[in-house]
Amino acid sequence: AERRLHHIAHHDTLTGLANRHGFHERLALAVERTRVDPAESLDVLFMDLDRFKGVNDSFGHQAGNELLIATARRLREAARPDDLVARLGGDEFAVLLEHLPDFDTSVGQANRLLEALSQPLAIQGADLLPAASVGITFSDLGYRTVDEILRDADLAMYQAKADGRARVAIFDQSMHERAAQKLALENDLRGAIGSSQMALVYQPIFELQPQRLAGFEALLRWTHPSRGSVSPAVFVALAEESGQIEALTEWVMETAAGQLSKWQRDDPGMTVSINVSGRDLGRPGFIDRAGTVLARHALRPGSLVMEITETTLMSQLDVAVDAMRALRGKGIRFSIDDFGTGYSSLAYLSRLPIDTLKIDRAFVNAIDRGPQNLEIVRAVQQLGQALGRRVVAEGIETAEQLSVLRDMGVDAGQGYLLARPMPVEQASALITLERSEPPRDTRS
Repeated sequence: AERRLHHIAHHDTLTGLANRHGFHERLALAVERTRVDPAESLDVLFMDLDRFKGVNDSFGHQAGNELLIATARRLREAARPDDLVARLGGDEFAVLLEHLPDFDTSVGQANRLLEALSQPLAIQGADLLPAASVGITFSDLGYRTVDEILRDADLAMYQAKADGRARVAIFDQSMHERAAQKLALENDLRGAIGSSQMALVYQPIFELQPQRLAGFEALLRWTHPSRGSVSPAVFVALAEESGQIEALTEWVMETAAGQLSKWQRDDPGMTVSINVSGRDLGRPGFIDRAGTVLARHALRPGSLVMEITETTLMSQLDVAVDAMRALRGKGIRFSIDDFGTGYSSLAYLSRLPIDTLKIDRAFVNAIDRGPQNLEIVRAVQQLGQALGRRVVAEGIETAEQLSVLRDMGVDAGQGYLLARPMPVEQASALITLERSEPPRDTRS
């Protein structure tokens, strides 16, 4: 009975691997050996499965469990007999390597484990290609505690994910510095939301034939008091990760709606697009909050557009579609942003409550650099037309691109050639100018 209880206490019930407690105990003994005898060495691999949540969401938790069991089996088979393989929890695994002759051997072993995991796996009638990101740290760095080792291996694993996933990253001291900077930026972001550091700029969207102003896309900018301008790619991702995206979206929606209300007093047809995340659409209360904002600012139905990226939409389809339908009932329109970069099913696309497809700028930029790029854009235009959706081209930067898009029949476009993002005062002046001038027919 004692042996059975000891086994339960030190092993994971799903996979049969060592659990976090068992791994900690064995790692603590190994650390003590390296402290007593500097000739002893240890390496720790910290591993996290890539896109594991997508398996659970798409196929169910039973499929997720099958993937974890298969991962455990493959790791055991690929590891050396004396290596300790553990499941620390969720989709996190760790491997303790001892008595390896050198640094390169440890990296080679990590790559062998990744190779073993990456072989196709049949789960519930579907062929999956598992992948993982691995962080490595070494006893040569002078560790004194188990927590220090796991912390640094974990940092290295996140670096592997940031570098593109399905790879190995080796810990170095600069990762501590980056983690500290990230934490500081996260704290600064919390105080910046709703303050004068945050501002919206508005990029005009033009109908292409004849050319006339159709609306704006509201883009968020953060001017940090000491860092200066912080890239949206950095702080929006940080907001998603730290749970601040909800407050950020609320501020953007409120600010953009207030400005749109002012513009509609003189131009009732004016529209503004804002970007939302899958997390926003799945948040309880978001639908009611959006309805309250629309009512408070008396916005015309269909004038506030929410943009969601194709990849995000397809990864959270069930939750997103229900929320989109409810919001559409309140007068909000939807646009799929960066269209062409994800994996939309045509069967889903025809039923989604969307009004606009936005062709990703990568395709527009390459439209004059090869016939295959031109055909991709043409295919999206024809698809949108067949589905009765409006098509907007992003990232128009040259007169040649604009000419091709017009000839193709693309409805609208935005980009630096037409107009750069501008502060609200300049956007208001543009609206006044457009009202005083007739639409420009650019066919001649």
